[in-house]
Amino acid sequence: MDQPLTIPAWARQTDQAFKATYPLGPRPSTIMLNRVLARSLVPLLNQFPTDQQLRDKPLLLELGLPLPPKLRFYIFTATQHESERQVDTYRVQLTAGLQVSTSRYAFSREDGIRPVLLGFEPRLGVFIIWDADVNDANGGFPFSQGVQSPPELVYRAAANGIAEGERTARRAATRELIIAARADKLVVGLLRRIDYSNRALTERANVG
Repeated sequence: MDQPLTIPAWARQTDQAFKATYPLGPRPSTIMLNRVLARSLVPLLNQFPTDQQLRDKPLLLELGLPLPPKLRFYIFTATQHESERQVDTYRVQLTAGLQVSTSRYAFSREDGIRPVLLGFEPRLGVFIIWDADVNDANGGFPFSQGVQSPPELVYRAAANGIAEGERTARRAATRELIIAARADKLVVGLLRRIDYSNRALTERANVG
């Protein structure tokens, strides 16, 4: 007989109580980002991450339908940089991955588990979901590589729950579709990301 799922205190709290107990601040730690992510997926979690696992990047989560049984999440704080070409552009810096050469890194796909690249904007509570396949294409990415998102995409998601947009991924020489979603729409956003990524992989395979 299966053991009942033990739900940790941070996952049982209301949003108001959670924010009071665990204030995010402008640059949340990895453990805080992972807590926020896991809380957004509580109804689908088949196993809650331990305190030690919450310190990991990537965070491997065991999930129920309609999501795949396991996903590997690389989540970073999304911040705005005045130095970007477009004013107020959101950006994450890729500081985690498997080293594939002396200067390049890639997202882990060990055991056939899909990587998910996320940014989280703590002030608005919005997740930005990029295409991991695009962002480590052509030999991987250099440490601290920046990945951008148009600001209006994040604002539309904050207002409407979910939004989509595009950017030019110059290094991969392609257009990348980006999805932004509030916590209550994260599952929908992840399903769209998986669908779009699968289509893109199929198209690239057919072209090749």
